[in-house]
Amino acid sequence: MKIVADYLKENPTDFDVIESHLSHLLPDELISGVIVLRCEPETLKKRLEKKGWDAEKIRENVEAEMIDLIAWESRQKHENVVEIDTTFKTPETVAEEVGKYINKFREKN
Repeated sequence: MKIVADYLKENPTDFDVIESHLSHLLPDELISGVIVLRCEPETLKKRLEKKGWDAEKIRENVEAEMIDLIAWESRQKHENVVEIDTTFKTPETVAEEVGKYINKFREKN
């Protein structure tokens, strides 16, 4: 993560979005906001099975969702954390919501 953090410090306007499960490892001053996509665990399990993920990786992801791991870790490090429940939404609807939050984060900077 040090390489990513160093790059962000040296190139602060090169991008708008980083897709990752590692936002909690980056310094808050480098992050405008964090968007955590959530999903009801049973629905998440079915989605991952449909994608062909192996059982152990599915179990890890469902367990992390059940205990709110990603959102909790993000909140430990960053001020601007929002969650979007994707369980009953289309990818297009989720993308629209993500875009709205990105714009809100931009306005704050």
